[in-house]
Amino acid sequence: MDYALLEGEESKNTYILAGSDPDKIYLIGMVKADLWIKKINTRSKIETIGFAINSSENELLLIEDINSLLAEFPEKKIILRPHPQQYTYQMKDMLSGILKNIKKTSNFFISDPRTENAFEFISQLDVL
Repeated sequence: MDYALLEGEESKNTYILAGSDPDKIYLIGMVKADLWIKKINTRSKIETIGFAINSSENELLLIEDINSLLAEFPEKKIILRPHPQQYTYQMKDMLSGILKNIKKTSNFFISDPRTENAFEFISQLDVL
């Protein structure tokens, strides 16, 4: 191996455990995030709450959690975000079940990971 240019400590540790020379590993950060640095949220007031999920979630608990958020924060925008790599028919079925069983409100949204990248999603949030 010549050099490894990696995003973070987890990758570095993985390379070292695999036998790479630590002196040839350099952390360069997440270059794709550079465009979003100027959009880092510095707001001090919470207006938008993000809720990220994956396919291992319990649908009934999600429905309960979402309904609790909607009841506790009726004036806040709440965005549910499925994991981009797990946006399958199973996840779509889960989302359909969730939509059928949550309080109907105009402040609840689902982020579509096929059309909205992670940085666009996160840049909207005040808390995740």
